[in-house]
Amino acid sequence: MKRFDLHIHTNYSDGLYSVEDIFNKAYINNLDGIAITDHDTIDAIKYIKNNSVDKKNISVIPGIELGADVEGEEIHILGYFLDYESALLNESLSSLKRDRIYRGLEIIDKLSSLGMKINKEEIIKESKLNNNSFIGRALIARKLVSEGYVKDIKEAFDKYLAEGKPAFVNRKKLTLEESIYLINVTNGIPILAHPGIIKNKEIIDMAVKLGVKGIECFTSKHSKIDEKKFLEYCKINNLIATGGSDYHGDIEILGKYYTDIDKIELFKNGVLI
Repeated sequence: MKRFDLHIHTNYSDGLYSVEDIFNKAYINNLDGIAITDHDTIDAIKYIKNNSVDKKNISVIPGIELGADVEGEEIHILGYFLDYESALLNESLSSLKRDRIYRGLEIIDKLSSLGMKINKEEIIKESKLNNNSFIGRALIARKLVSEGYVKDIKEAFDKYLAEGKPAFVNRKKLTLEESIYLINVTNGIPILAHPGIIKNKEIIDMAVKLGVKGIECFTSKHSKIDEKKFLEYCKINNLIATGGSDYHGDIEILGKYYTDIDKIELFKNGVLI
């Protein structure tokens, strides 16, 4: 068995921890490998590839997580083994990254108008130091916590940052079709992330018709009932069943949800870094 946690975020997107921290945690949790699936960016993958990082003998699947708005819901598609040197991929992600920066600054302005004085320059500086200019809602939420405006990240989202709340700003996303196509055309494997939290279950069938090759069955966002239901769905539809913690660092769950990649032909033969 080769245990891979296939859903991990670093501080190159909205995770708390650096690439090196993630390898240390994976080693402590006796994982054979991980997939780094940062939101809309492959910068952590490039960092690992271009630097002498101590991977602790942990194998790495190059990955990503893309978001798409579908009928009022944000749907996430995980991509594995994609060609991170693809010009098409990098151009698409550069556009998404620019929009995230502008959106983050607009959120800070809205919070300021609500009486929460978040220092914009500090946020920009922190984003450059920690995660390559990624200004996401999680970074802003943590700032609200540290400044004492809310008690935790959940409250920050529930009161201000979630859709429909006073500081919410939508961001540019690919369509569901574009997300799946981008992963497929760059030789990746598209997997529908945590479908248990999708309200309109018809979207799952839609994603399958558009070309996803699997479903994330084992995840921190699923109940045991969800796991059983989606494993059966995979069996009926001849889809890959995967598992990953969706680790961001706020809760220590890395490695608690995983996939035995030896049981998945497409994963077993994929190129690791």
